[in-house]
Amino acid sequence: MNSLENFRSRILNPTAEERKKTSYSLALFSANIKKFLPAIPTHDYEKMYGEVIYYQKKSGVEQSDMDYLKRTEIINHSNIRLNEGKVNENTVFATFHLGSYRLMNCYLYEQGYKVVLIIDDSVYNKQQEEMLRVCRDVLQGKPTSEMIILNIKDRSSIFKLKQYIEDGYVMSVYLDGNSAMTDKNQDFSKSFISIPFFGSQIFVKNGVGKLAALLNAQIVPVVSFRDESDRNSIEFHKEIKMGDFVSRDDFAVRSIEAAYLKLEEKLIQCPEQWECWLYIHKWFMRDDSVSFESLKHVEGCFNKERYTTFFLGQSIFLFDMLDYQSYPIDDELYEALRKDDFELIQTEILEELKFRNVII
Repeated sequence: MNSLENFRSRILNPTAEERKKTSYSLALFSANIKKFLPAIPTHDYEKMYGEVIYYQKKSGVEQSDMDYLKRTEIINHSNIRLNEGKVNENTVFATFHLGSYRLMNCYLYEQGYKVVLIIDDSVYNKQQEEMLRVCRDVLQGKPTSEMIILNIKDRSSIFKLKQYIEDGYVMSVYLDGNSAMTDKNQDFSKSFISIPFFGSQIFVKNGVGKLAALLNAQIVPVVSFRDESDRNSIEFHKEIKMGDFVSRDDFAVRSIEAAYLKLEEKLIQCPEQWECWLYIHKWFMRDDSVSFESLKHVEGCFNKERYTTFFLGQSIFLFDMLDYQSYPIDDELYEALRKDDFELIQTEILEELKFRNVII
């Protein structure tokens, strides 16, 4: 774990050059936090960004740490006897990239479950071998334990999954596994549903709800999180059953909304443990235009509550965190914003900066 602590120290205390390299990612992260968690102070964004990066890396290391898994607390609100290694109903364990999120599958494997994990194409290509290595070389499991990993992009996966479920496997899925989504021009008209999230709307893939309805499977929301001593907990929530809804289509959407609500509740307590803050801007249309305030008095300070700057290659950009718009700027303006010294800025540019609330 010493290498992890060294990594944490480096990520939380970056050099000037490292700050430049991560400035674009940090700018988007900051806008995402401002949109969904506006109560978090702007001056905390950089530290929180570092913590998210750290926990993301830490989760990858912890899946090979049997001692950490054994110390993990299991909180069970469901009616499933988790230690029996089987469920009498078709079941989907639906989790998120929060806390030490890889340990849920390890835990199920150790209890003797036959697990079929559904993942995106990009994750399948990058992580499948490592996941199977952990099951083979690290975990102990039981005679009944098995881990199958399916690529959701493989057209045969649905047929294979149906057979696995019939054979007594449980399905495991990351509901927030949307990292493969493209950027600003993403078409949300197909294969996505809009759900509420912290007072806004986000688009998430609709496949899990549809699959659960097709398989007549109950959904068990699962949320992992760390406490103040860094101990991980895995919380299994009450089952969401199709019989609780008016139709299959209603179940397919409302079940995902209900699961995300469990995530929301936990994010209020430990927001820095969710890696999707790094790319959640890909899950909604960034086409809002936020108006500017008409200020009677201007102090002459860079408005860090609305704007930040980032570097891409040799170029510098001013970034509006409220409407996700960026504007190229030169070195002179960058230094003026950084130092709150605008004496040498042309009057026309200065007035435009004031109008856009860049200077307040």
